[in-house]
Amino acid sequence: SIKTTLIKVVQSADLIWLAVSDNAIIEISDLILQHCTNKLLFHLSGAISNPNIYDVHFLGAFSNTLFEYDFYKQLAIVTSHANTKIILQTYYPQLPNKVWQILPTQKSLYHALCVLAGPGSVTLWQTAVQTFASLNLPVEILLPYLQSLLANFKNAPDSALTGPWVRNDHITEQKNIVALKTILKGSELYQNLMLLSKQNQQSFKKSTDSKNTQSK
Repeated sequence: SIKTTLIKVVQSADLIWLAVSDNAIIEISDLILQHCTNKLLFHLSGAISNPNIYDVHFLGAFSNTLFEYDFYKQLAIVTSHANTKIILQTYYPQLPNKVWQILPTQKSLYHALCVLAGPGSVTLWQTAVQTFASLNLPVEILLPYLQSLLANFKNAPDSALTGPWVRNDHITEQKNIVALKTILKGSELYQNLMLLSKQNQQSFKKSTDSKNTQSK
């Protein structure tokens, strides 16, 4: 059976990495630990925490297209296990990636933000691409726009936001909402993101004001 084959394979290994779906991590790890002792288990999920497994989440977006090797060395590793950093330094001393630790109770929020900022934003761009096509606009004209957004965010995340939400152009905002009603949930999503952007701007302003006060 598959379970028997798995146990035979892992019995000869000291370090076991589970590169499987989140749904399978706990089941497979429990099976291994029931039959094999003194094994070090790792998983790569950003969402799962388990005291018996070292979680090693490389904060990046991975598709079928590979990046240059140097890019992977820049990726942060986020873990919720207190000993992950020590274990990685012991068994993988050549690994250059910086390790950041959060609490297990913070893991779900951490990963939700990763999904929202990553796949969430990609979904918005894919929607823009599909809708641009219906307007006879090519995808290529979106690329410089995307590059400018990334450059602004990289240079100054707190002040990277541009457009009507920053300028409080309420007439334009309402026109946008009406136009997006042709896209399923588009107008509702727009309004939620608009409110979130305004909350972020207030938070950034308070942080800046606090820093200025402390520097005086």
